[in-house]
Amino acid sequence: MGGIYSPSLPVSGLPFFIANACVKYLLVFISFAREKMTMSRILEFFKNDHIKIALMTGACIIILAVVFKRIMRVEMTNLESGVPGLFFILYELVSGKKDKSFRMRPLYWNLIILAATAIIIIVRIL
Repeated sequence: MGGIYSPSLPVSGLPFFIANACVKYLLVFISFAREKMTMSRILEFFKNDHIKIALMTGACIIILAVVFKRIMRVEMTNLESGVPGLFFILYELVSGKKDKSFRMRPLYWNLIILAATAIIIIVRIL
């Protein structure tokens, strides 16, 4: 069996999907960084819907970590830290559709991710 993957590594399924998405956005960022950095190019980069949702996802994971570790002083489970990422993956799966409805707007998905983060914190407090 040729290729760069060892037989012990999964090459399909959710981990492979996440790895492909990360590599895709890393390559976009590298190609963006090679070009002349101007304010208009930077603003254009942050206008991308995928970038907006990825930034909100990252911010929510950091918020969860800070609240759990510094404020509540409890251990965060893997499921709790993965919920914002799961919503990001769900957005990536449905974003390929050409649907221009309200459900595909980044504000809608950012609110879902933020609400899920708040629900995780509230449930853990109770």
